[in-house]
Amino acid sequence: MVDGRLIITGHNGFVGKRLVQMADLQGFKVRTVEGNLLDELIIKKLSDNISDKDVLVHLAGGFFGSEDEIIQKNASVSLMVSKILSKKPNVKVIISSTGAVYGNSGADPINESTSLNPNTLYGLAKKWGEEAFKMQMKHPLKKLTIFRLPSLYGPNNELGVIARWIDSIKKTKGIILHGSGDQKRSFLHVDDLCNAILANAQSDIVGTFNLSEFDYYSLADIVQVLKSHTSVNVKVVPAENSLESMILDPELYCSMTGWRPSHNVKDFIGSHFD
Repeated sequence: MVDGRLIITGHNGFVGKRLVQMADLQGFKVRTVEGNLLDELIIKKLSDNISDKDVLVHLAGGFFGSEDEIIQKNASVSLMVSKILSKKPNVKVIISSTGAVYGNSGADPINESTSLNPNTLYGLAKKWGEEAFKMQMKHPLKKLTIFRLPSLYGPNNELGVIARWIDSIKKTKGIILHGSGDQKRSFLHVDDLCNAILANAQSDIVGTFNLSEFDYYSLADIVQVLKSHTSVNVKVVPAENSLESMILDPELYCSMTGWRPSHNVKDFIGSHFD
C-alpha cells in the first residue's frame, strides 16, 4: 500500500470516477484535485500539499472540443501539473496517454519502441503532454509511468465508440459508422485500467507501457457482434479523422508485472442485450 496519498486529477471523468471508487475499496488514501488546473492558484495549492510519499495520478484531459480546447485539456494542463514535479523529485507519477500518439505507424501490433507520429490533434496534444512530464521531472525513468491506452469501455461511460453505439441502438435501433469499418482497434475495460494504475502505484516499476486487451477488432467486426445480439440499422458516413488502425501490444507490461486484462469487449457488448 502507498505510504502517502493517491492524488488524482481528472477525478470527475469516466476513468477518474471509477478509479476513486476502486481505490477507496482497496484502502488507499485518496485526494482529488478540485478546480481549473490552468489556474496558477490551484496549481500552487497542489504543489504546497503534495509530499514525497504521495503518488500523483494524472488523468485530466479531453477528446472533444475545439482545437484550442483539445490542446488546453491535454497539453497545457499537463504542462501546468508537471511543473510541480521539478520541485518534487521523489513523487511517483502515473499519467494516462493514448495509442493515438503513434499515428498511422504501419506496425501491427504497435509496441512501445514504435516512433511517435501522431496524425490527429488529440494524439499530438497527448504527445506534448507526455513530453511536458519528461521535461519537468528531470529523472523520468526513476519516477514516471506513462500508460498509452486504446478505446476504453465500461459501466457509466458516455464516450467512445462502444458506449455511443450501445446507447444509440437502445434509443433508435441504429448506429453511425464513420468510414469503411476496416479500421482496427484495441480495447480496454476501465476496471482493468484502474487495476493496473493501483498496482503500479504500489510498485517500483516505471516506464512507458501500452495497455490493452490482447484481442482486437475492426469496427466492422464490432458491428457484426452487435448484430448477433439485436437488429441494427447502420448508416455509413465519412471518417471523423485520419487514424486508420490502432492495435496496441500490451506484452511488455504484462511480462514485467503479470498484469492481464480480465474483460473482453465482445462479452461486455453481449451483456447489454442478452
